[in-house]
Amino acid sequence: MKRAIAIISILLCVQLNYGQKQTGMENLSEFDERLFHFGFTLGYNKSNFRMITNTSNYSINSDSLIGVSVEPMSGFNLGIVTAMHLTQSLKMRFIPSLSFQERNVKYTYQIPSIGDTTATSEQRVESTFLDFPLNFKFRTYRASNFAASFIVGGKYSVDMASQKDVTEDDILKIKKPDFSFELGVGTDFFLQYFKFGLELKFSMGIPNSLIQENNPWSRPIDSLKNQMWLLSITFEG
Repeated sequence: MKRAIAIISILLCVQLNYGQKQTGMENLSEFDERLFHFGFTLGYNKSNFRMITNTSNYSINSDSLIGVSVEPMSGFNLGIVTAMHLTQSLKMRFIPSLSFQERNVKYTYQIPSIGDTTATSEQRVESTFLDFPLNFKFRTYRASNFAASFIVGGKYSVDMASQKDVTEDDILKIKKPDFSFELGVGTDFFLQYFKFGLELKFSMGIPNSLIQENNPWSRPIDSLKNQMWLLSITFEG
């Protein structure tokens, strides 16, 4: 996915530069004069947890827990873009999206009965978030058919795959709703028929998403907050 996005970006940059050399004209010259623009976005994400643990004096079946870690996993995003032009350099954007995320939580135990031998167990947390981000995009003035931007905003999310209501105790559960803030940077390329954007955003959850059930998976964890890096491409007409 990363390579595909990189290749698409390079090809579009080449096309943009070639088009400028051929025509010497500014594409979509009236783009910023319209109040609203619509489009869609595709993204590759890397999701994680910001975790606070308390593993001291914790054991299970006489094996001592010596560490808990999170392995970030890859996923993807699909969204619809609605952009409102407040000024020539300030845009407000609402991008309802589906975000498919995974994280792998690893527990490392020391087994006293076999000397210094360690063993690991894992809990894979899968989420399907329905995201409602509201962002403000501060964009530079166009340099011919190119512009750069800085993005800031917030996001409300609902995890439609949350297992909060599952009665099974042998899993790690997270809460359904979440709030997070977002920061990012991006570039816009004005092509002949549409605007192509490439963005890199970081989102950080604000509340603790852990459902503490005092089972072997949640007991050594004090807090879990959702984190995500998102590399996305947007198409607006």
